[in-house]
Amino acid sequence: MVAGKNDKIMESNHKLIRIVQTALIATMIFFSSCEKDVFNPEKVKATYQDRFPVKDIDPDMDWKMTSKINVNVSVYEDAGVDYTIRIYNGNPIEDNTSAQLLTEGTASDKVSFTSTIDSPKALTDLYVCRIDPQNRSIVKLVSINNNTLTATFGVPPQSRSARNSASTRSGNVSIQTPDRSEADSKILAQTAATLQSSTTLFSGDVYKIPAGTAYTGNITTWGISGTVGTVIIEGTWAPSNPAAIQTGIDLIVMGTGKIVLPANSTLSLVGTTRFITYTGASISGKNATITITNYSGGKTNFNAGELSIKELQINGAGVIYNSSPSCDINYLNITNVGGKLINMGHATIGSSYVNSKIENGCYLEVTGTLNGDLTMGDNCTANIANYGSSGNSGRSIIMGNNSLLYIQNEASFSYGTSFTGPTNGNSLVKINKLTSLNGFQYKGGNIYYEVKQVQINNSWEKDTFLKYLKNSDGVLAQWGESPITIPAGDCTGSGNTPNNSGGGSTTNPIPYTYVFEDNFPLVGDYDFNDIVLDVTTDYIRDKKTNAIQDIVLNVTLTAAGATKTLGAGLRIVGISKSAIKSITPGGDAAQFETTLTSPRTNRPKFFNYNTSSHMEDGDNNIIIPLFNNAHQVFGVADGTLTNTLSNQANSVNNQKTYTYQLKFKLTDQTKTDPVFSKDNLDFFICYSYKSMAKRMEVHLYEFWPYGATAAGTVQQENLDLAGNNTWAVCVPNFRYPKEFINISVSSNPSVGAYPLFLNWAKNRNVNQDWYLYPNADKVCR
Repeated sequence: MVAGKNDKIMESNHKLIRIVQTALIATMIFFSSCEKDVFNPEKVKATYQDRFPVKDIDPDMDWKMTSKINVNVSVYEDAGVDYTIRIYNGNPIEDNTSAQLLTEGTASDKVSFTSTIDSPKALTDLYVCRIDPQNRSIVKLVSINNNTLTATFGVPPQSRSARNSASTRSGNVSIQTPDRSEADSKILAQTAATLQSSTTLFSGDVYKIPAGTAYTGNITTWGISGTVGTVIIEGTWAPSNPAAIQTGIDLIVMGTGKIVLPANSTLSLVGTTRFITYTGASISGKNATITITNYSGGKTNFNAGELSIKELQINGAGVIYNSSPSCDINYLNITNVGGKLINMGHATIGSSYVNSKIENGCYLEVTGTLNGDLTMGDNCTANIANYGSSGNSGRSIIMGNNSLLYIQNEASFSYGTSFTGPTNGNSLVKINKLTSLNGFQYKGGNIYYEVKQVQINNSWEKDTFLKYLKNSDGVLAQWGESPITIPAGDCTGSGNTPNNSGGGSTTNPIPYTYVFEDNFPLVGDYDFNDIVLDVTTDYIRDKKTNAIQDIVLNVTLTAAGATKTLGAGLRIVGISKSAIKSITPGGDAAQFETTLTSPRTNRPKFFNYNTSSHMEDGDNNIIIPLFNNAHQVFGVADGTLTNTLSNQANSVNNQKTYTYQLKFKLTDQTKTDPVFSKDNLDFFICYSYKSMAKRMEVHLYEFWPYGATAAGTVQQENLDLAGNNTWAVCVPNFRYPKEFINISVSSNPSVGAYPLFLNWAKNRNVNQDWYLYPNADKVCR
């Protein structure tokens, strides 16, 4: 930028020097058309090598920044439904998205969307969005492999299980029944000895607390060795003090029975001792704790009654199975990895320790923070206030078919939390606020994720959630828009019903910016803004077959950083005129076509424009004149530097831009691959030099082999000397350099517009995204 008066004077002097140098070179080169002995190839070649920003260009550099990608997107969701498929360069459903559309089509269970697209080479992954008829969106992040992009939504028929998704809950969680039935316990109770404070229990014996009675003493096990004893509670056991039952007791609470623990007390079940409660029974105690030490002899603690305690502590590999509709544990404290709570009823947990493992096959509610492992069965729900905390390392979440995990406040998937989904069905994870992804892993299976907001401050960690789901069956949906319907029920709570309508996804197409230096065959200043064209492409397809009927090019004249009169045209190479049935102009067509039919007085007329065909007469190729004078299109005086953020007297900034829309109706309307794409679009600029009969043309390097159009020249001898230098380049969504700012400067990258441009020019396989990292004060827009 020009900082002051002295800088402006210096800049003007530099420009004058460049003009003088250019004039001298012009004289030298163009005299060659009259006197060949004046044309000195070695001097011209040396000039090119000296003045181009890069001195050691990659010998294989072709300056192409896009590749042709084959896409194949299949949808196996509702039969007979047509889904819109859109492919983007970014996440189209995140807040304030900058994603841009690459292509659009239709897919159903009968027809996949197959086509070819142009994609920036810097992109190794693309975002595939599926929109249903209600405008609800889901997205996958998919890698490009061997120039191919393949994505699937839903479960293919061959991968589905014959098992009905609404069958009895099991899946990842085993349904269990007590190994001692209530009927057997009733029979044993008939002959059992009544438990008294003086009773010493012996192996294999059965004792009881009769119905209608209360026992306040301890349960002693001094006489037990080997075979366990049994205590059947038909009445109430209300120990007056904290109690510990040493190894060897099956504590069975009948439907009429109760265990009432003293406030703030602990009941310890040691060794092989465990409990079984049947329907109607209860275990409770204000702020009371039950501790299961060791692993209950490898047998399961079973609860079918009401359990209401402050803390359940499992110090070994013990297991508690809940089938009750009322299990309330304020703190689940499983200290060893082998312990777990299996819930096949309604369980309410306040919070859990990091080693805790819960297998949920029905309805689970966590009112605080869930730490540890969670396994979900089929057709079940877990509503959790918060998930994860520090130290929650290496935890796993496994989802069952038609299961719902709803994290209502914050989720922290730090320290290596992994997710696994079902392979023959779908599951849903809803996250209100995501605060950490450090170490998050996705291990496959079909999971729909809905993330309402992401609040991650760590710049290293912060990234799109979809990055962690890349190339998996994990799908991100707009909030409330995932297609999985979970009916409300006893084990699913309120279930899940998708919103009636969705917000859709952006349809802003990716623009490709064509930037030109106008001095060819002379050396320019390489600010690449003499002409700036932004081009987007729309493919109008048959909604059922994806066959392309029309191709619409939107060509926007964005800037003119040249003082000379410049025209521009489009040559479509590689196809015949017969492939185009008709061309229909639109947009600001009049602004462009006026320059072709009524150019300004004393200005050259570059094109032999046919107002009916909108092509140029006299050429066997498809040549479409765009404009005869860029300044005339802008409606500014000739010689005006336009929209290049120049502070020169002959400049205008923030000038309105104009778009020439060209709608090509194709002769063959059966193809799903475009008849032409970026590889065919040879945009060029042109100008006249002195009395030359033909227009001087500047083409992109990749189109040099096609030579000039019939009415133009490219000074072939100069192209041969230029090597693989270039005077034009096409860049995705380019923030082009300001006036007088070189695109890159070898001696001092910080003064150029794009420091990484040099690295890419020297090695075309590195820094392919150089255009994303400008010196922001040296570029436009």
